[in-house]
Amino acid sequence: MPVSSEELRERIQRTKPWLKTRGATTELGRAIIGTNSLKRGLRSKNALIRESARYWERQAKFAQGDWENFKHRCRPFAIANLELPFPLLAVLYYLKRDPQQFCEELRQQADTEF
Repeated sequence: MPVSSEELRERIQRTKPWLKTRGATTELGRAIIGTNSLKRGLRSKNALIRESARYWERQAKFAQGDWENFKHRCRPFAIANLELPFPLLAVLYYLKRDPQQFCEELRQQADTEF
């Protein structure tokens, strides 16, 4: 038998199910819930762009704070004359550095060290 909206309202007020929820307890559950705010269309695109910008900002801060370690990560690609992987390239672009010139500098440093 269908319940009227007033009866349903009273039942919900009596049981207060929102007080008993615990939320996600596992890492997988939290990751799934973390995507709930992404909707279709423009909002989703904006959220992804913002998250991407935050990621590259963190990468750039890492590169600025630990420049020697960053160069050490790039050196094998420069010496082998290979293209840098996208995350490393993106950091250089963010820092407004020319990747080819940067790799050339790394090659010259490697030549003088050996």
